[in-house]
Amino acid sequence: MRNKIFFAVAATLMSTSLYAHDVTFEAMDNNGDKKISKDEFHGNAIGRSTYSDYDLNGDGSLTKEEFGETGYDEGLFDDWDANDDDELNHYEYHGGTFHYHDDNEDGYWQEDEWENAASDGVWDI
Repeated sequence: MRNKIFFAVAATLMSTSLYAHDVTFEAMDNNGDKKISKDEFHGNAIGRSTYSDYDLNGDGSLTKEEFGETGYDEGLFDDWDANDDDELNHYEYHGGTFHYHDDNEDGYWQEDEWENAASDGVWDI
């Protein structure tokens, strides 16, 4: 009986954990307008993106060497480094990521752009 209760609780916790990390297009489209703005992206990306995976020393920013592990062209680092401090904070990284995947450059992600970002491994789930 104990084992059944344990497994039931474990299954419930696992499903709750997966739901908490819901990174669907619909979940990120906070206002339901069928597109994701930069603000919606930033609000949803913190804690869900792969940024922390690349921050190898845990200092809260990416060096050029750490950025080299992201899979993005290393030449983008300087473009994304808005304050020219030779580090990318999470705002700069997420801003660069957003613009990189905004294929039609309209300032929003449509569902196909979101899917491209997801297939490129943007989400840390």
